[in-house]
Amino acid sequence: MAADTGAPDKVEGPRGKRNQLEPPKTALPRSGFFTGQTRRWAQPALLFLAGIAVAVAGYEGILGVNRRLGADQAKLRDAGARIAQLQKQAEDAELKLNNVQTGFSQMNKLFAELKTPPPKPQYLRTADGLIVYWVDGMLWRRYHFYQAKGAKKDLQRTTKRSTQRNFVYLPGLEPGVWRFAVTALDREGNETAQSEILEVKIQP
Repeated sequence: MAADTGAPDKVEGPRGKRNQLEPPKTALPRSGFFTGQTRRWAQPALLFLAGIAVAVAGYEGILGVNRRLGADQAKLRDAGARIAQLQKQAEDAELKLNNVQTGFSQMNKLFAELKTPPPKPQYLRTADGLIVYWVDGMLWRRYHFYQAKGAKKDLQRTTKRSTQRNFVYLPGLEPGVWRFAVTALDREGNETAQSEILEVKIQP
């Protein structure tokens, strides 16, 4: 029996070369991240992360749009409030203008009334004469008084100065027919036409 020396046996190759026996080679796993096993879960993970990033970016974009919409809505509310305020001011101005126009209309009406003659005088008998009076709606007007004895004589003004009194006391009138009338002064001091004539017969 041959002694075991511990050295590997050498065999003759097919071409007469002697090759040393070597142990069978086994495939070692590759070093690095993207190996065959990691690829199976890395790609979905990367897609998932990319989807999250896109979702976050979209959410931030939506938030930005919402903020801009909120700012625009606030501006619209402010503009609406300003428009309402301007409309209120326009309504107030129109009301004031209407009041002014109404005031001018009333003044013009008053000035026209000042040019109208006083109403027809009335009278009261007393023990020794007459009280001739007239009821005028414009109590601040000033008046002149006219009288005449007889049906055909012209009326003569008996007041030297205009007066604010709306009556005249006439004592001791002679018997006969007496006629009386009144005029008024407008704001320019012009005398109106005479009122309707009052006729009174004084008995003897």
